[in-house]
Amino acid sequence: MIAGDAHSLDPQSTVTPDRRLRNWILLANVLAWVAIIVAVRWLFF
Repeated sequence: MIAGDAHSLDPQSTVTPDRRLRNWILLANVLAWVAIIVAVRWLFF
């Protein structure tokens, strides 16, 4: 993980937008799983 970031010498690289995009994707993934669990429990229980 650290070695992957070490190749960039530019301090204004695309690390921040990539990290922000990754955070949004993770949040969407968590919300999707919660919605799936709620839907399954609502349908079957």
